[in-house]
Amino acid sequence: MVWTEIDVDRPLNEKEIQVAVGKTFGIAAERVLVVADFGTDVAAIDPAISLVVEHHTQPGDFPERMTFVMWDGQIRELTGAEETSEASYAAISALSSHLNASVIAPDSEIDPYTAVLFTPSGDAYRIELDSTILDDLGGVSISNHYPKVHAPELSHLPQRHLMSS
Repeated sequence: MVWTEIDVDRPLNEKEIQVAVGKTFGIAAERVLVVADFGTDVAAIDPAISLVVEHHTQPGDFPERMTFVMWDGQIRELTGAEETSEASYAAISALSSHLNASVIAPDSEIDPYTAVLFTPSGDAYRIELDSTILDDLGGVSISNHYPKVHAPELSHLPQRHLMSS
């Protein structure tokens, strides 16, 4: 089951991803499988694997794209992937901190050009994506920051985590 896709503001290596994801979910780094192409690299998964992360580079200011596939029911519960976005956003915020990188995650809006930016310090911002970079180059760049997070799915974040106007 695919949990989410995120874009990261710097390239990452396999070990960095394994360690950060392991810390985020409280599992050993060895239980995180990092692949370049989920379709071809995952013929037989070791039963000890809890999570598979597909990663590749892309154009734009966020050159790393990661797709997370939950292999373990316990991890699915931690992310809230089947219940609420609150747990997912908490996990993405923690992952941003463990990666020491800013991360863009999808929001619940229909508009494909809006998203949520998480910073390593725990801040969350509603953002607009650059449509030219996204549509023409298949990459991600920010075109606008909003002064406050207005997304209902982020209302659970403590005020100290929201940018104030």
